[in-house]
Amino acid sequence: MPKNDRLWVVSSKGGEARCLTMALDRTVGNQTLGDSREGAPLTPIWSADGSQLFVTFSDSGSCHLYAVDAATGALTALTQGAIDVAAVSMDAAGRRAALLIGSPTRPGDVYYGELQGAQLPLAPLTNVNAEWLASVRVSEPTEFWITQPDGTRVQGWVMRPPDFKRGQKYPVLLYVHGGPHGQYGNTFFHEFQAHAARGYVVVYGNPRGSNGRDEPFGACIHRDWGNLDYQDVMALADYAEALPYADKKRTAIAGGSYGGFMTNWVVGHTNRFKCAVTDRSISNWVSMVGTSDYPPPPNSYWPGNPWGDDMQKGWDMSPLKFVDKVQTPMLIIHSEGDLRCPIEQGEQWFVALKWLKQEVVFVRYPQETSHGLSRGGPIDLRCDRLRRIGEWLDGHLANG
Repeated sequence: MPKNDRLWVVSSKGGEARCLTMALDRTVGNQTLGDSREGAPLTPIWSADGSQLFVTFSDSGSCHLYAVDAATGALTALTQGAIDVAAVSMDAAGRRAALLIGSPTRPGDVYYGELQGAQLPLAPLTNVNAEWLASVRVSEPTEFWITQPDGTRVQGWVMRPPDFKRGQKYPVLLYVHGGPHGQYGNTFFHEFQAHAARGYVVVYGNPRGSNGRDEPFGACIHRDWGNLDYQDVMALADYAEALPYADKKRTAIAGGSYGGFMTNWVVGHTNRFKCAVTDRSISNWVSMVGTSDYPPPPNSYWPGNPWGDDMQKGWDMSPLKFVDKVQTPMLIIHSEGDLRCPIEQGEQWFVALKWLKQEVVFVRYPQETSHGLSRGGPIDLRCDRLRRIGEWLDGHLANG
């Protein structure tokens, strides 16, 4: 069962561990997905006198630094706002801090501050992207929330083209993040900005299963992908299509990893999208068990196993089971060096769609690429990938 990571302490002499962060039902660490930085793993930092620990939490699209009282577990937020604290370093005294902080409109820069009681005033030390930012027009996302019929609130953002004109209708691109236990949020996402600059309304959000919320929100899709999460993705699509400047006849869906699974699942359950882009996706849970570098133990995250016990649940949650329902033109992107979602997943999806005579293009990237091509792959191939996605979208969603 997925659980929020929490901060625990135990005496160096042994004894019972004690959780300090039960009061804040959020996961420790930076779970925000992006393509312009890699979040640094943060080992909790002790103050010199051992009275506090400093650690980040992911919360509703942001990531903030907190001070945690080692005796009581009392939490103090040291950063605020719609930002992404991607890395933290502190001096031996636990007083001076350097933070890598980004936002939806600015890639990360280094900030410096000195603790003053429960406050950490910060000032920027770098402005490494000043020249580039002065040469481009970036889009500032607008946050929104959807309330589902059962009362669940789903967070999302909409990013309009930087040359947006009122009265004009724009095509819509809906993104689904990977994980699923990660979050979209308040970090600079170059891919989103690139598509907004091409004239797309980019919509993205955090359906059930995402991090950054309470534990039941992330755990409710356990052994049940394609149900509550699918409902939330469709609610995000409904919101996007209802925007007064959105052309609901020109919408697309895209996603990678779990987002690729969901993209495959969506097109097998609805024909509402004009085209789709599935990246490093999952199509068949039965074969995935024996080919991924992260094979789930039998009867763990998924029930059963493919070599004896009942694997029906895994097949029932496989998009390949529903591929004969697909009528949406598909661009498949996959890397031959992907060990997490092996390329056989993309191959099965492609072959099935070809046999069914559906419109499909399969782009294979070479062995030196991996599951993280879009975020940390070779620059020329990252550019090639974005170009191919843009041309695919333009070819299916352009006016006329």
